[in-house]
Amino acid sequence: MLRSTLMASAAGIVVVGLAMSPQAAASSDVVATIKVGQGPYNVTLDTGKQRLYVANRDDASVSVIDTKINSVIATIPVGQNPNTPVLDAPRNRLYVRNYASNSVSVIDTTNNTVISNIAVGAHPLTPALDVDRMRLYVPNTDSNSLSVIDLNSNTVIGTVAVGSEPRTPTLDSTRGKLFVPNSRGASISVVDLATLSVTGTIAVGQGPWAGEVNTATGRLYVPNHFESSVSVIDTAANTVVATIPVGTNPWDPSLDAARNRLYVANPASNSVSVIDTTTNTVISTVPVGGEPWGTTIDPQHYRLYVPNDNDGTVSVIDTASNAVVATLKAGTGPSAPAVDNARARLYVPNYGSNSVTVFALRTSFAPSAPQNLSLAKAAGSSATLTWSAPVWAGSSKITGYTVIASPGGKTCKTKKTTCTITGLKAGTRYTFEARATNKIGPGTPARTNPATW
Repeated sequence: MLRSTLMASAAGIVVVGLAMSPQAAASSDVVATIKVGQGPYNVTLDTGKQRLYVANRDDASVSVIDTKINSVIATIPVGQNPNTPVLDAPRNRLYVRNYASNSVSVIDTTNNTVISNIAVGAHPLTPALDVDRMRLYVPNTDSNSLSVIDLNSNTVIGTVAVGSEPRTPTLDSTRGKLFVPNSRGASISVVDLATLSVTGTIAVGQGPWAGEVNTATGRLYVPNHFESSVSVIDTAANTVVATIPVGTNPWDPSLDAARNRLYVANPASNSVSVIDTTTNTVISTVPVGGEPWGTTIDPQHYRLYVPNDNDGTVSVIDTASNAVVATLKAGTGPSAPAVDNARARLYVPNYGSNSVTVFALRTSFAPSAPQNLSLAKAAGSSATLTWSAPVWAGSSKITGYTVIASPGGKTCKTKKTTCTITGLKAGTRYTFEARATNKIGPGTPARTNPATW
């Protein structure tokens, strides 16, 4: 059973979140497996229209799924090797970059037709949408350039020379900047959006990939795919302020800005690094399945979904306790899923199965693990434990706590954040487990390290 260390108390007791909670087995069910085109790799959800758009990389099409009935209602021909549709829902537009056709297809989502094919540079990758300036920024990985598309006219209005093999850029609209990672140049090109010119180049690690920006703090987080690190950039000063070691071949991070957490998938380490962005340190490394291929965060329900390419599974991480609470069986070669909280559904594209797996997500949650569990006092045959409330109470308020000593099963129950277990035997090595309970039931446990009485 996989475990993930959460924290250590001053007494040296380590709190551990178990890989499977009591709710794990029933957390999700497959409600549909939808056949789509060849090589579906990325999906984009429009909750307003209740549509899911699936780029089929190997047959030059986009499948449109009606999420009310879980059925394909249209197949839209686009260019060769389409990937990662970018949605502008208020304007009813979908932008699909076509890697082998050197173009971007513009789709009108009201009638599912292509209204424009825009020629860009060689081998375009996933663009960044700028709704404030009505632009799309397209990195051309083999032209070492950035195509700037005006969304009103669907024309290229500028081409910016950047570094070697640019990847998906990150937009900081507040500061009027675009940060373009150059995967073969170990650098970030800083593009001024007023002048569409490069105004700075930031040296980072080897193989920088698409990042995440927190505009409130002015920090950009860039995974260095070939250097097992994340560069933290001050977006005002255009300087690296920290370099954080993570797992092997990191990429595709997800940011929870409200909780100051960054989650980074490490495909070659079969793990997810959890970074506290207030201290720029890794606070947990969560083991997942084989070759995690991206991350999708649901901050509302404290969940992170991690598709594991080699296993055909999705690891479900409780982000309050940094523990895997379920492993979902998807198709072959799953990639980053889409979460629909309105319908309580998870949509997972399966590249090797030419399908999308639809999971029903649970809508009621038990609490996350108690924090800072520690053995405060050991005297004779008794043990007094203390803790603090979980990060998340779940779907309803906490009604109490239960602490169990193992072996033997001696138990105490309380509504406070301390209790004393009695009847312990000398010479026995005990582990103490604490859970919070709400009306849904007992939540994810926290455990101490073993201690001999």
